[in-house]
Amino acid sequence: MDRHSALPDGLTWRSGVIHIETMVGGSRISRSCKTTSVPEARRLLETLRGQIRIADLTGIKAHVLKPKASLEEFIDQELARLQVDGSSPKTLVKYKGVMTAFARYVRHQVKRSPALEDITHGMVQSYKSHAATTLRTRNGATQGLGRLPAMRTIANELDVIRVFLRKAVQRGLLASNPESGVERGRGAYEPRVRWLNDDEIGRLLTAAATWDEWAHRSGRPVGDLYALVIEFYLRTGLRLEEFRNLPLTHTTSRDPQGRRLLTIGAHVVQSTFCCSCSPEEADEIRQRGRQAASRMLPPELGEENCRLLTYYPATGLILCPLTVAWKPKSRLRQLPLSPRAEQIFQILLKRRQSLLAARPAIAACRALVKAPEPPWLVPDPSGAPWRFSMQAVMDRCSTQAGITPRVRTHDLRHTFATQLRRRGVPIETIQELLGHADIAETLIYAHFTMSEAIRSIDLIDEVASRS
Repeated sequence: MDRHSALPDGLTWRSGVIHIETMVGGSRISRSCKTTSVPEARRLLETLRGQIRIADLTGIKAHVLKPKASLEEFIDQELARLQVDGSSPKTLVKYKGVMTAFARYVRHQVKRSPALEDITHGMVQSYKSHAATTLRTRNGATQGLGRLPAMRTIANELDVIRVFLRKAVQRGLLASNPESGVERGRGAYEPRVRWLNDDEIGRLLTAAATWDEWAHRSGRPVGDLYALVIEFYLRTGLRLEEFRNLPLTHTTSRDPQGRRLLTIGAHVVQSTFCCSCSPEEADEIRQRGRQAASRMLPPELGEENCRLLTYYPATGLILCPLTVAWKPKSRLRQLPLSPRAEQIFQILLKRRQSLLAARPAIAACRALVKAPEPPWLVPDPSGAPWRFSMQAVMDRCSTQAGITPRVRTHDLRHTFATQLRRRGVPIETIQELLGHADIAETLIYAHFTMSEAIRSIDLIDEVASRS
């Protein structure tokens, strides 16, 4: 590196390394970057500037000035900075959960309030094994406690730790990142199926129909429901939550030619939730709300609804009002159905009655109190939105169809966009069908294919031949 080359404002050479010499918000910063890399020094300078700005906004003093930083204080301050920078609430909850568990583990290892300097490479390496055995319990899981979580899940936790410790290095609180070199498990970052070609689509639908036959023989009255739902995803590009929360009132619109339109937008619907319960459990739910029986109750049921439940001793069931306020990730849009998608829609309408009658005791209780039918296209017999795990079906169908790695439910949305693009549909039209506000997001879904490139490049020969 030529030391005489121009450095950005605020950076200067001294004793063979780059130093920061600048004024920010009336405070003078004078410190060594401990590096000869201009990009790294520039990032550290911007971090310090942002740190002082956030300290002015939040009143949190930047502990970069402290000779020894507490790990727990560092985590709190980094979360505050993320919140100021506009990170989503879900991201903040995830980061806080991971880093709180990591700080608790470090505290247990050092037997005192941990500092950033206490973290070693071996400690992060051992935390990987610790997280593998405690992650399900920590996340409040009630099922699958006998098996380890997926390697990808553990790798995601290590990624969060790496990001936080890298911030500590950038702020000069650590000389190096202790997480560097911690290996992920085999298969942690295995490639995912993003979209399916025509042959894979056929094999997946065939496997889904076979799965439904197996479920029907096992006493599950589902018929070909899941094969229909998978095909409906492929022909509409809906997200999983958009399908689960689709009310019948949003399926009645028609275009001028009479084609059905699905309205995907925010809505508030009323329903009733019913499930089997003992008198003691009913009283506990009425008093403590969702904390009493979170596994039994749907996530859409609020605390106020729990207090309004009614218990029926003759049937051993509870019935309580359910208000679902749902807002999609994308903007409001209307999605026209193709002729085949319209056929599937009509079949799903006929299946509603068999789904609601799948639990005779619940159906009898709802009829006794004259509770209205659930408003969703595919309801759960309890009266909540459909609660079945589609990914369990996708895993089984992927294995039977010979598609590896497994197909995610969201891959069907990618397939919808990519298949339309392969058939020459303009990217702007695909953007409207998917409901994306930014066309750059649509380009992520409408994947590039080599056959598309070959077909496009052949057009050059047609131009040359005409000339």
